[in-house]
Amino acid sequence: MEWKTQERRVAKTDRRAIGRMLLGHLRFLQSVINGVTDPVLVIGTDMRVKLINQAARDFPVSRKNGGRFSENSHCYRVLFGLEQPCDKVGRACPLMEVLESGKAVSVSQDITLKSGELRHYEVFASPLLGDDDTLLGIIEIVRDVTELNCAAEVLKKSHDELERRVEARTIELKKVNDAL
Repeated sequence: MEWKTQERRVAKTDRRAIGRMLLGHLRFLQSVINGVTDPVLVIGTDMRVKLINQAARDFPVSRKNGGRFSENSHCYRVLFGLEQPCDKVGRACPLMEVLESGKAVSVSQDITLKSGELRHYEVFASPLLGDDDTLLGIIEIVRDVTELNCAAEVLKKSHDELERRVEARTIELKKVNDAL
């Protein structure tokens, strides 16, 4: 009888140690993804958020329930404040694209923030695979590219203006050359 009691104590102690170790690993993983300044979400194939960093928690979109959500909330509610999946409201869904292709994708999204400001984001989604290569979900990173898009637009306008001037100058030079 004493042997079984001793065995139970050891098993209970082992379970506690394993639990503490797992909790330590989870805290470390959370610290790692919180170190990323862009919003990061781990999303299951059921569209539910499995892991989220602080930047994604603080993402400034209007959400119901005063902005509160659980780690098991749907990705479209957490990231966009939507009540339906992205593809049901005319948005590209990174999860669906990864499910279809099995490959990493990049999707452009326009998001209106709580302040009413429209910002442009690039959503990068990579497959999250299990040990047997089954798709468990995606790892999604959201990057604000508003300034980059504005700079590209300014560059394009400058390029177009330069092309127009070169063309005008070429016509003038051709006229002068023909007159000689």
